[in-house]
Amino acid sequence: MRYFITGASGFVGGELVNRLNSEGLSWLGISRSKTTNPNIHICELSNKLRLIELLKGVDCIVHCAGYAHAFKLPPNEILNEAWAVNVCGTEVLLEAAAESGVKKFIFLSSVKAMSESGEICVDESWDCLPASKYGQSKLAAEQLIEKYADLYKLEYVILRLTMVYGGGKGNLERMARLVKKRCFPPIPDTGNHRSMIYIEDLLDIIVIAMKKTQMIANDIYIVTGPAAPSGRQLYDGLRSALSMSATSVQVPKISLVFFALIFDYMQIFFKKQLPFNSEVLDRLIHSAWYSSKKIENATGWRPKVTLEQGLRALANRTLSN
Repeated sequence: MRYFITGASGFVGGELVNRLNSEGLSWLGISRSKTTNPNIHICELSNKLRLIELLKGVDCIVHCAGYAHAFKLPPNEILNEAWAVNVCGTEVLLEAAAESGVKKFIFLSSVKAMSESGEICVDESWDCLPASKYGQSKLAAEQLIEKYADLYKLEYVILRLTMVYGGGKGNLERMARLVKKRCFPPIPDTGNHRSMIYIEDLLDIIVIAMKKTQMIANDIYIVTGPAAPSGRQLYDGLRSALSMSATSVQVPKISLVFFALIFDYMQIFFKKQLPFNSEVLDRLIHSAWYSSKKIENATGWRPKVTLEQGLRALANRTLSN
């Protein structure tokens, strides 16, 4: 088997190619960023001719590339960028795959392609009415994959990821840095649940999907870790991982809502997203709770990294720099 990794210099893609190297697997990758790795080529997803050239002899594509975090863009530009990368880019890649004879396609999607879970733990049968622009683009990409699979006899596996942490530049890493600087408010415990998965557990199931695609082909699976902590539990866990003393102080929810609204208006004025706003607050005090029993039962995979272990590793790996 020869594997093709998109987003090979990104967080998940970069960790995946390291894992493939450690297992002696043959791979080729693309990235939008310059890299010294000879196996990674600079190529935009919109460049169909270049993709066709690179996909010669490839058996399986692992599509890690995507537009996820929009911290530096004005809110009104997020949809255009997400659609261009997550939908249009995916369609060009699928066209190139079909013309190159690729037979397997693994897509890293997101639980954001589904409706919000509310205060219950949901599985793949939950409605797909995404609330965010990012989630809408991921669902559209999933639908394209299903369409091309029917047309070109393409085996696919769609993995809907919960929040991935452990070394990237995502929300939890940003929160951890602010906690370390004592700039993050001690949020109240609302009893919510936020599903997440540590990067090493995610790599385990991606590799299983790559090697055993046929066993779980042509279906969609939620991938999450063993814990779904509240925002307050995350705050306390990060303080512990950073060797900071515990605190019982909590900022009232109504105060956080007030300040989040102020930041929302500031975003409009400055035309860029800020580190704290109503969307960030929503992630901290409301639930996004998901089950990965379907893929666990299908493959025997189980996430191994506990929340405490993951937060400690995050602190050591990301915040020591």
